Amino acid sequence: MGFIEGGEKATWACATYKEVPLGQGSVPWKRYLEALREIGYNGYLTIEYEAKGDAKKEIEGAVSFLREQLKEIGA
Repeated sequence: MGFIEGGEKATWACATYKEVPLGQGSVPWKRYLEALREIGYNGYLTIEYEAKGDAKKEIEGAVSFLREQLKEIGA
């Protein structure tokens, strides 16, 4: 199972990249987290926030989102 369909070059094709809060974009988070679990990764996840707005609120939302995703996949 390849995470990035089309390979690394496919990630360069988006000329209209827009940063959005975690969970509101097009990343298939369950697949991503399941792939980490499949390879035995059980370490930290880092949330990076560079968008405009209330950073504390956005990071709290991101933590909640990730916790829910992890719960849904049984991690």
